[in-house]
Amino acid sequence: MTSENELAQWRHRLATLAEETPPPSTWLDLQLAFANQVRPMNARRARWPWALAAALMLALVPVWWMQSHVAAPAGLQAIHVDAVPPAQLLRALDRELQLRYQDGASDEDLAPLWREREKLLRRTQPAAAMRAAETIRI
Repeated sequence: MTSENELAQWRHRLATLAEETPPPSTWLDLQLAFANQVRPMNARRARWPWALAAALMLALVPVWWMQSHVAAPAGLQAIHVDAVPPAQLLRALDRELQLRYQDGASDEDLAPLWREREKLLRRTQPAAAMRAAETIRI
């Protein structure tokens, strides 16, 4: 250990030294070194929201793809025509047509549904369907 006398000598010697200020570039170098140490952590923290958004978008792509590739009469494909009464099929077709009109479907999209509706009417009521088809054209 150092004695009190040695400590006093060191204090006196340090007090006699001239005080020097470092050049301004030293402070800039210190700030730059500190910024280089801190930046990688901040960059990692700033990247996680983007990574999360990208992961969510990638997860939604299959859902969007499945919805956009559904066939036109989706509700009618799974129905067995023989097991369902014609009145229910007619109501289902009418509902599908109404929904398609509300969605703004084109005539090409609606044509298969109208053909199916006419076939169904001809099978259930041939004479009445022919008269209805002649008198009322929608």
